[in-house]
Amino acid sequence: MKVAPDFYKELPPSGPALRIRSEKLLTNEAPPETLRILTFNVLNLKIHLGGENRRDLSTGELKAFIPRYEKPAENIQEVADVINEAHPHLAILQEIEGRNSLQEFVDTYLKEDYRIVYIQGNDSRIDIGAIVRKDFPFDLIVHSHREIEGTYKGQTRRLFSRDLLTYYLVPAGAPPEATPLLAILGLHNKSQRTTHETDPGSTILRAKQVEATLTVAKKIQTRFSDQVPVLIGGDFNNDIREIAPFNKKEEFSPLYENGFQLTSDLSATAQNPEDRFTHVYLPEPGVVSLSQIDGFFVQDAFAQSGFLVTTEIIRYKDKNGVTKGVPYSHELRNQNASDHYPVLLTVKLPAPRKN
Repeated sequence: MKVAPDFYKELPPSGPALRIRSEKLLTNEAPPETLRILTFNVLNLKIHLGGENRRDLSTGELKAFIPRYEKPAENIQEVADVINEAHPHLAILQEIEGRNSLQEFVDTYLKEDYRIVYIQGNDSRIDIGAIVRKDFPFDLIVHSHREIEGTYKGQTRRLFSRDLLTYYLVPAGAPPEATPLLAILGLHNKSQRTTHETDPGSTILRAKQVEATLTVAKKIQTRFSDQVPVLIGGDFNNDIREIAPFNKKEEFSPLYENGFQLTSDLSATAQNPEDRFTHVYLPEPGVVSLSQIDGFFVQDAFAQSGFLVTTEIIRYKDKNGVTKGVPYSHELRNQNASDHYPVLLTVKLPAPRKN
């Protein structure tokens, strides 16, 4: 890894920056025609480090401290099974619990196929990280935006609960002025736990995070004259479906109104909206809430251009390879790798542009 402050000086990071150099330089071998990108909230990858007292939204009372615990080995193995089977070129992971946890996971479970990509964010307990395949024939330029500030409830603070990370895909060994083939903004927005008593469900804070994300995306679009595909993906922490009867939440309106569309609406293999849930919430026994809070957005210019190939929401399987049903109890949900389902996006790579 090498610190890479020179790349895209007109697009400075709001935090650290890295260049992840390809271990497989292109010679006479043609680059892959498609790229597989995964977003996956892995629900405390290996160890839950414990948490603060949390306020019950219905009663206003603080619940007990959440203790530290280790994730069951079979659940960690299922996370690895999903990644090994999907074999993405790049996977953006939420709730990794830090660099060491991610590195140990890769070393133990992923057959030495991957390298980690990590910049510490604003929450060391449920951080964002990524892994990239070792045969990936491109460099990654990674910009953190953890230090972006804004006003929330009368105070200036860092807006992103974890981080917003921009992953620029560039030809291996490219000079600093090289135009990227693709820009991916990876995020993990604020949860629906209340941050401030006048912001139930943290809706206002999440909306500010969406606006800040859109600002970064627009700067990228302007810098490269809308010629570079920009993806926004990760855990949005509220339902992002626009199609009735779900109807997008107001906090995501800026994305739709500024030319971004949800890729799962556009994919040639798109599932029915009601089947596109990526998160299972069990507020009380016998009650299940299914929502699509994970996924990818792409700008209109690339929505119908042949850039998108497929969007797949991956379902967990049992030991016999049979797809598991919806877990209608905590006991069943805890048998899955996570309370989230991963989303795998396949895109067609554009040809490198001459500067």
